[in-house]
Amino acid sequence: MPRPLVSVLIRTLGRATLVRSIESALAQTHRPLEIVVVNAGGKPLPPLPTGRDAQVRVVEGGPYDRPRAANAALANAVGDWLIFLDDDDTYAPTHVEGLLAAAQASGGARVAYSATACIDPDGKVSQVIGGPFHRLQLFSANYLSISAALFHKSLPAAGARFDESLACFEDWDFMIQLAQLTHFAYAGRPTNYWYAHAGDSGAGLGPNKREAETRPFRDRVVDKWAAAAAELREKVQRHERAAREAMARGETRDLDRHRAELVRLIKGAPGAIA
Repeated sequence: MPRPLVSVLIRTLGRATLVRSIESALAQTHRPLEIVVVNAGGKPLPPLPTGRDAQVRVVEGGPYDRPRAANAALANAVGDWLIFLDDDDTYAPTHVEGLLAAAQASGGARVAYSATACIDPDGKVSQVIGGPFHRLQLFSANYLSISAALFHKSLPAAGARFDESLACFEDWDFMIQLAQLTHFAYAGRPTNYWYAHAGDSGAGLGPNKREAETRPFRDRVVDKWAAAAAELREKVQRHERAAREAMARGETRDLDRHRAELVRLIKGAPGAIA
């Protein structure tokens, strides 16, 4: 079976770190690969690295804000699988290959994600973030970086898009959208490198953390998904109560059934949710 084409999607304002990010994408062990660079600033970009066996394409038409640039990247990608990379972040060389392997071993997950190593200004790992997929927890806190997640082209085809009304936390909102369409496979290893102190989103660390500015957008994401979160939480609590009652009665078959439903609700394919 042919190996799938993967599109690496980079939004950029032309910062000096863009070259490093593209080189990181070109260093991936997986092929075939394309790199789609969205020129969000609308100004000429510096000379970009190229690869003999991976195409680097630039999408013009800016200026774009962050969510519009992300949607432009989705619209121009031709890969079977897609993954974002911020223009100040990098991957380990095996990042894409490892995520594809996790997806293929997952029993149908159309998203696979890694842990993320947070890189401090001295180039050292300050912390690692990540954890197994938990659909309910994703409504209240984002535990995966956008660059950590590889997703199948069928998800944008089903309507997943970045909310262009969000100037911040649009990545988190996009991940919540994907979780309504599929379950996620967690690869575990920190093969995504987030330079969280750099950038100007306000949602990072150190000088790139401005809670007063970003909190309204976080609240908007929570409010947007409040009804869906409440519906899922009610189902989880109902099966938890039923499992406790079945255990008290000694009804092993009912206990196993409700425990299986809990696993599907939290970790399984949405079609199995009841």
